[in-house]
Amino acid sequence: MELRIPPPELRSLVHARFGDRLRRAGSFAQLTVLGAAACLEQAGGGGTLGMLWTSRRGAVLATRAALAELRSGEPLMPYTFLATQPHLATPLFAEHVHPLARCAFLYLEPGQDTVLATLARAWTSTCDRVLLGRVEESAAADAPHESDWRLLRRGEL
Repeated sequence: MELRIPPPELRSLVHARFGDRLRRAGSFAQLTVLGAAACLEQAGGGGTLGMLWTSRRGAVLATRAALAELRSGEPLMPYTFLATQPHLATPLFAEHVHPLARCAFLYLEPGQDTVLATLARAWTSTCDRVLLGRVEESAAADAPHESDWRLLRRGEL
């Protein structure tokens, strides 16, 4: 499942799906949870779940905001700092969508899907299903955010 979301529409889409539960999460976490949830809902099924996803740049918008705060001489705001941590999307997913048996976030360049597939295969001892994803924030208002996901079941790994 591929989601392409114009940056100005992200907050309203997240609010429509999760209400106010993700209002303080950064855009990277929102993209992660929104895309992974949509994929899981579309695929259906049951069993233990792992979540393994990647990005080339991670939470680039929050990182830029944090650096701007630091350069201005102001203290770094707690929610800005938290939004720079890509892996913090998993507790939000586990709380609001589905419990997770395992999770990992990796910085990878495009084309390294074999790394994710190898890790997913290794997880079959504890996971019946593994969500594999790639999330990229857009730094430009006219280019969409990307949240691409697929669900692999134990027999497919």
